[in-house]
Amino acid sequence: MKSFVSKLIGSLDQYLGRCPKCATTAFNAAVIALLLAFVVEIMNMPLLAQDAIRILAAGFAALWLAHLGAYAVRTSRSSTASNDPARRESSGSHPPAGDRRQFVFAFAKSFLFAITVTAVPFRSVFAADCPCSGALPKCCYDYNGQNPVCAPSDAVCCAGSNPWYCQSGHNCLGTSQCT
Repeated sequence: MKSFVSKLIGSLDQYLGRCPKCATTAFNAAVIALLLAFVVEIMNMPLLAQDAIRILAAGFAALWLAHLGAYAVRTSRSSTASNDPARRESSGSHPPAGDRRQFVFAFAKSFLFAITVTAVPFRSVFAADCPCSGALPKCCYDYNGQNPVCAPSDAVCCAGSNPWYCQSGHNCLGTSQCT
């Protein structure tokens, strides 16, 4: 059982919140399932169908929120990590209140950024700032929406401290790898 849990956590850490394409797909699936639930409700379908669609919609919404939460936690931890070893040791198991406030602020900022990136087509958010054209017309940005990397139009953009992209048909993996 311990091995299964360890593998599950490793798999979640490897994929959840690291792939903008997957998070956007989860958002789109949640919206479609919610619209379908609304239509099924209006058409007075059997209760079993209504309940099944509601569960499906809630599952996709939970998956999308899990992607956003994992991304926000990961970026918040990296942006608020203390570089001073003496300060880390003196704080014991609980970080100082200032660090907790910093973490909460960074988490909220990252979470809202992730909502924007997955709910609004990414290209339209930064389209004016994209220097890419020609054979590499697509811009891939880092976590903060900066430092664009030019990519082919069918590439999958991967956000990280240094952005990268994967070829069409592959997904982002870890910090600079593709499946």
